[in-house]
Amino acid sequence: MASRSDSDSADNSSGHLVRAAQYVRMSTELQQYSTQNQREAINEYAKKHGMKVARTYADEGKSGLAFKGRPGLRSLISDVTQGRADYTVILVYDVRRCNPDTSASERYPESEASTQSRSP
Repeated sequence: MASRSDSDSADNSSGHLVRAAQYVRMSTELQQYSTQNQREAINEYAKKHGMKVARTYADEGKSGLAFKGRPGLRSLISDVTQGRADYTVILVYDVRRCNPDTSASERYPESEASTQSRSP
């Protein structure tokens, strides 16, 4: 999934809030950023940038190493690639929440989905 910089603005020319999805993940209780902390940071970012979080995909207690064991991320990707997404932006606290192995992100090229992703 591609990231855009904070200087890029969401398409909000009509004055309506842009619908966004958020993806949160935490593999263990020992991690610094709980899924609740990630949600709060993402929601704050969304408000500041004219967006409304319309959908949350979450993988709690899931390792980032095995894609097949992450139903939240699989559902997000499926919704986008199958045209079921009712949002135009995907927000993640840290792109590593999606995939700690950056080389694996090549499996999901930006050209396969019209939805944008951002990290606050």
